[in-house]
Amino acid sequence: MTARKEFDTSIFWNINQTLTHNALYYVIVGNRGSGKSYGAKKWCIDNFIKKREQFGYIRRYKEDLKRPLEQFFKDIEHEYPDFEFKTEGEKLFIREKPANEKQKWTEKDIAGFGFVLSTANNKKSISYPNVTTLIYDEFLLDKGNQRYLPNEP
Repeated sequence: MTARKEFDTSIFWNINQTLTHNALYYVIVGNRGSGKSYGAKKWCIDNFIKKREQFGYIRRYKEDLKRPLEQFFKDIEHEYPDFEFKTEGEKLFIREKPANEKQKWTEKDIAGFGFVLSTANNKKSISYPNVTTLIYDEFLLDKGNQRYLPNEP
């Protein structure tokens, strides 16, 4: 495995600066590739590892969620060489690499959940007591066939 070259990361959005404002909601808008989704994911992963707090990853429609969930950890897992990542359905799992490769994943390994905004009414009676952060990714629509949902925040 070749070592990754270090490069200047100051060009990317820094979630830690944003969080100093201590707001209930943060709306982050910026150019593509500036690290918005990556930074939010990294913060959620670190928060789960340190505090065991879970997160929710929200997209508007079911078809918008499937592939991003399947690929959720692919771009960031290299930053966590002592951990394993897995996606199963709408659940996102993280755990320290076990000594026994055959060790089963457990409910304690669930770091996050994928949510579809258009079907949120189906889950309104389900509680997620350990979810402390929600990422609503790609909330702005490009021109095309998709539309905002009625009464969408």
